[in-house]
Amino acid sequence: MAEEIVLTDELVGSLRGRALPYPYRAVLHDSPFGGKPAIKVEQQFEDGSWHPTGGSWYLSTLMERPSDAISIDFGQGWSIDSGMFDAIMLAAAIIKEREAA
Repeated sequence: MAEEIVLTDELVGSLRGRALPYPYRAVLHDSPFGGKPAIKVEQQFEDGSWHPTGGSWYLSTLMERPSDAISIDFGQGWSIDSGMFDAIMLAAAIIKEREAA
């Protein structure tokens, strides 16, 4: 999988418990470490461009305990509060379909 696949652009982000007005999305991509599938979270800026938040997790790790929320920066209290579960399940289905092909 060389391309990146947008899983959802409907993640809800927050900072210290307050909802953020910026759109967030989950993107499936190959990890630079061994090509393992991973999900990264990106934030949309006012100009419409998307930029990584620094949050990236192996899909296999997320599948151990799928959750709708995930911490981007625990120390700052920056997180995604909803939308991750569906993104994780969609990513798993995409990978399973590719492995079967």
